[in-house]
Amino acid sequence: MGYRSDVYLKTTTEGYLIIKRRNDSIENPEHRPLQYAEEIKRTPTGFYKIWFCDIKWYEGTYEEIKQFMEVLDDLVEQGIPYSFIRIGEDTTDVEYKVNWTDDVPDEIQTFEPVVDVNDEDWSCYEDITKTEKYSHVIGVMFDLFDKYEGYDDIKEALRHMNSDGEVSDEEYDYAILHWEELLKEWEERREK
Repeated sequence: MGYRSDVYLKTTTEGYLIIKRRNDSIENPEHRPLQYAEEIKRTPTGFYKIWFCDIKWYEGTYEEIKQFMEVLDDLVEQGIPYSFIRIGEDTTDVEYKVNWTDDVPDEIQTFEPVVDVNDEDWSCYEDITKTEKYSHVIGVMFDLFDKYEGYDDIKEALRHMNSDGEVSDEEYDYAILHWEELLKEWEERREK
């Protein structure tokens, strides 16, 4: 089963965009860390929180964890503030990394490493997980809707993309589960 942790990162919009660009540039979809995030949320004032729930956070073992930790180094190099918290199954096992800059915002500075992860802004986050986490496969589905008319043809093309590594297993599952709403959204866009 392995030792599991909850992992949280809070950063600025600029920090999140750097993380997202790095994530999307990773060739193997299985090594893209953001696909394993439980939630990615944004406050109205533009701060982002990424939460990995009950994850095996082994830096030396999993490529996606290594990639995520490397992008934190990129944030340091570019002077972008963040707070990173990892809380293990043993709640005394807490890892805390920060990048305090001269102008570190209070929203990041007050993000504390406690078991319940004190975050004064928790109630005002906007959930962006669907639109950003699955933006790649949503685009793929819209392209397939443009190219094919039948359900079977689209599903077959999606299955091939999944086996070729162009679409991850999680993205494939998302596309199948949300087929009707994606088709409706595609039709609405086409009518405009």
